[in-house]
Amino acid sequence: MLKKEEKKLTQKEKEIKLKAVEYSEFTISKHKQIIDAAYKLTIGELRIILANISRINPLTKITPNREFFLSAEDYSAFFGVSISTARRELSRSAETLMKREITVFDIDKNGVKQGRTFHWLSERIEKGLPISGVKKEKGNATIGIKFSEQIIPFLATMNPPFSTYKLKDVSSMKSVNSIRIYE
Repeated sequence: MLKKEEKKLTQKEKEIKLKAVEYSEFTISKHKQIIDAAYKLTIGELRIILANISRINPLTKITPNREFFLSAEDYSAFFGVSISTARRELSRSAETLMKREITVFDIDKNGVKQGRTFHWLSERIEKGLPISGVKKEKGNATIGIKFSEQIIPFLATMNPPFSTYKLKDVSSMKSVNSIRIYE
């Protein structure tokens, strides 16, 4: 019985490694203001944002109703962490990301700098994630998010000033500061 379970685990690990190769070509394009505003995010929150931005084609428009889903298996493949770590980080980070605000700045028609503050997300959907006091469900934990309407123009943009890089360039980084320096 133990060998059978080890074989399944080995197969799962192989699947995750194959996904990691596929995901290595995903590209992130975002406006500089998003880079600046992300400084207050944790590594888990930033990883959720980056993984979902990497799935957006910068040449197409996204709507506020579009849902983005990220499974623990995908998170593990993207960032090289174990499935159990991925489940835990997804659960914690999705919950706190829902409460996070972002402030972007622009210049009004009179030349005065003004800031606008809004939430990163408008909605969070959880499937199979550990919930305090509730028995863990078997299977692949998944979070779904909808970006807030106000943030969409800054995501996956090709409008200057923007930054573009491969997700694989930052996926192995373990700290927010490392990613910030790279960006």
